[in-house]
Amino acid sequence: MTVPEASTKTSSRTVLANGTEQKEWPAAGKLDDDIWTELRRLLPAPLPEETDAILRNALEGCLSRLAAAHLNMREGGHLATIARRPTKRQLAPVEALATHLQAALDAWNKIGGTVSTVRSPFDGLASMAAYATQLATNLKELPTQAVIPPWPVFVRSVAHALNDAGFQTPVTGTGYDYDSSRSWFQKFIAAFNDKLPKLLHETSASPAAFDKKTLRAIKGDIEPG
Repeated sequence: MTVPEASTKTSSRTVLANGTEQKEWPAAGKLDDDIWTELRRLLPAPLPEETDAILRNALEGCLSRLAAAHLNMREGGHLATIARRPTKRQLAPVEALATHLQAALDAWNKIGGTVSTVRSPFDGLASMAAYATQLATNLKELPTQAVIPPWPVFVRSVAHALNDAGFQTPVTGTGYDYDSSRSWFQKFIAAFNDKLPKLLHETSASPAAFDKKTLRAIKGDIEPG
């Protein structure tokens, strides 16, 4: 599956397909003290004081990137929906909008159009039609990219942060020998996931299946499921 890229990044801002700017996605939420204390208990060794703030900040960065990836995926999916033609003979929703607004403007002009001294609810038709036409053009020109599920990327980024802090991040064979063989890292990721906001939470059929997802993510397998 591919979707249009939702936006164009510049060094200091995000520019959407319609040319407007969007504020950067806020952090997914800082790790509050209670959550951080709970996650630290799952580490295989005590966390040195000088490393505590560094690791906490790194994991908060992982959260922010996960939130941004979800936002871009949802926004890209929306743009793909409005820019995609249902059939070869049907207009995409954004094309239909532009066509109908232009038809309305043409009809309005035929019956007199806008008079500078008389205000009318239809005075904005020209700008609306032009805007819709430009939007349709912009969406057609947007490049497409393969959808990469954000969860495996998040798992690997957490693993890198932990490795940088001096912790190895092992995982077990299949994840289905539950409890007896799951690694501390799989327990850490499961606990981390439980604390995520609903929109970022990764679902699985069972805890063991979730552990298998962690294993696949570490191995670089980004196929969903």
